[in-house]
Amino acid sequence: MKGKLFLLAVLFPCLLAAQGQFTADNLPMQGDEAVFSTEFKNLPLTAEDIHKRVTMYVSTRLNAHSGRMVLNNDTSLVCATVDSLVYKKQALAVYVVYMRYNLAFDYADGYCRMTLRDVDFMEKEDYELLVGQRRPDTRGSMTPTAYSAKEIMVDKAFKTLFVKDASGLITDCAIARINQVMAEVGEELK
Repeated sequence: MKGKLFLLAVLFPCLLAAQGQFTADNLPMQGDEAVFSTEFKNLPLTAEDIHKRVTMYVSTRLNAHSGRMVLNNDTSLVCATVDSLVYKKQALAVYVVYMRYNLAFDYADGYCRMTLRDVDFMEKEDYELLVGQRRPDTRGSMTPTAYSAKEIMVDKAFKTLFVKDASGLITDCAIARINQVMAEVGEELK
């Protein structure tokens, strides 16, 4: 079993590279927005089969913190998604941000385009305030703050007291998660 896990750990980066892996140095910016997209062509699947597989992936395998279907029809699926990213672990602290994004699929017979867009980030306390898990009169601001992908990934505007280069660490975690999702969808559509 350990040998299989080791082999998976060694081959996983190769799989990601084959899927067109994104990097912090090569962000796909469209204006002020980061838009991550990949296409799966010449699939031996009908649009209906692709729809079933994509729906199954989003429902069971995506393993996001939370998500909800925004659009689901014969040619498109859009899921509003929230991922929890641990960007730094220290002896007495774990630093977490929530990455919110729309995961969109457009498909036809033999073809699927996957796009991850509308990316933003929130600190744990702000996200908890937004979703009602924290009362506004407890610590922190009364209004949740979200940072755009541009602010985090390009401008490096996010800073926190005890973590050096927090924006860079968050960017690395976010890119790794995006690449992971794209690789998993590629596996699902084989």
